[in-house]
Amino acid sequence: MPLRNYQEISVNKILRAFNEHKRVLFQLSTGGGKTFTFCYLAQRFSKVGKCHILVNRSELVEQTYKTLIKLGVNAETITAKKKTINPHATVYVGMIETVNNRIKKGKIDPSEIGFCIIDECHRGEFDKVLNLYKGYILGCTATPIRLKPVYFNVCKICNSKNKEECCGQPCDEWSRPFAMAEIYDTIVTGVSISDLIQRGNLIKDSNFIFTPEETDSLKTDKSGDYTDKSLTQVYSNLKQIEMLFDAYLHHAKGKKTMVFCNSVATSRNCVDFFTQKGINCLYFDSKSKENRTEIVDKFKEQRDSILFNVNVFTTGFDVTDVECIIVYRATKSLALWLQMVGRGARPTDKIFKDNFTVIDFGMNIKEHDKWSAERDWEHIFYNGYGGKPKKKREIDNFWTCNNCQSFNPISTPVCEYCDEPKKTIVKQKRAVSGKIEALDEYPAPTASSIVKWCELNGENKNFAFKVLSNKILDLFKFYEVSKNDYLARREKYENRVEEIIRPVYFGVLKSNLPNGANRTLKNVNKRILTKIEKYYEQN
Repeated sequence: MPLRNYQEISVNKILRAFNEHKRVLFQLSTGGGKTFTFCYLAQRFSKVGKCHILVNRSELVEQTYKTLIKLGVNAETITAKKKTINPHATVYVGMIETVNNRIKKGKIDPSEIGFCIIDECHRGEFDKVLNLYKGYILGCTATPIRLKPVYFNVCKICNSKNKEECCGQPCDEWSRPFAMAEIYDTIVTGVSISDLIQRGNLIKDSNFIFTPEETDSLKTDKSGDYTDKSLTQVYSNLKQIEMLFDAYLHHAKGKKTMVFCNSVATSRNCVDFFTQKGINCLYFDSKSKENRTEIVDKFKEQRDSILFNVNVFTTGFDVTDVECIIVYRATKSLALWLQMVGRGARPTDKIFKDNFTVIDFGMNIKEHDKWSAERDWEHIFYNGYGGKPKKKREIDNFWTCNNCQSFNPISTPVCEYCDEPKKTIVKQKRAVSGKIEALDEYPAPTASSIVKWCELNGENKNFAFKVLSNKILDLFKFYEVSKNDYLARREKYENRVEEIIRPVYFGVLKSNLPNGANRTLKNVNKRILTKIEKYYEQN
């Protein structure tokens, strides 16, 4: 199992980094083969010492273990069910909580482990064992970010830091983004999302945005992200759920779809609404009675199913034929945004998939840019994500009297100067338009992409024409061509359809695909137009 070219480059960079540092962070975008890359490094190190691989989900334990076995590594899993561990193994894979418990009980001595690999290292639960490992540590993640403000004091006069009082007066309180450089010595960045799309390892995103005016009322907590309470108030609103349902009907119906919600309440309200409308729904959250594996298996088997979840399937999820991601929440976390959307980016041999749809209901593209945008991970590693350090404004602790314009302590209900009662200013909300805006152009079907997929999957020319038919119908859905518009300008649309079909038809015809049923250009064109007609008759 050889490394891909870009993986080999990353491995060499990591090895060089360990010549100078004890802790190295490796960033590789989703779909780049992060697990295989660090398993390859574990295989190399296992020849000279023992290695631990720590993960945060049980699915990742099994996934990593299987990869190690394929590489010929003498591997062992550390799970709660196993009371004894094979002492002759060279690489051990375990959940962080299980490994931490074994360390506490004295059953594992981390100081004896020469090399520790941490998957999803941006997560805070790994911090409790980091300092216990005295050997080399490789942290791996697609998103080297932690949404965690760091607070510190600065003297107004001498600029000394980390003192509550200095130069005879209280210091100002500042905050800055947390940087992963506070944990790791250096970073090695792998190939970017856009490069992986060009290589065919990932699928391109096509984006829609919908921003309800109610998001003005969202509040943040100490972590820097929006509070569950304020998110639930916005996204459990019946009007918003109706907007979600309308977006699903226009852009995702019939496609395997994932919806990411912020809370159990929001998720269940959405599921109830969609189920009443006759939509095939699955859902999983922290309170679900069904087994997670059973839910995933059902989702894999059902071509048109829609899976609602609450921050569950952001990692360790291998359903490749997801065609639409709906982010039905807002988040300040770039890492969470990239993980959610990335679930739709996997190539697949189950269906023809040359792009996937993203519907953003939470200003996330405005906040973080598109999923496939280029990012300076090295800068984020050293400086954190979220802007420059900010000074806590003293004015936040006061309110202004409407009568005399005096400042009063926030806890005072009546003005100390003129006895005017404190008044709360309520923002005037505008009506929600409900208009979804497309940010990208939908790729027109090409003969090369369709033929290539059919060759890899043993399909004939007749099947290629079926793929072409589905892609042209998707164009009408993507650009929201209404029934009235189609009927009013039927001849124009029919001519445009024929323009798209012609080069693809002859490209398929000249290919080496098996013939299947003989189809003339006129016949293919007629079948596709009939399919479009049926779509508008049913909608």
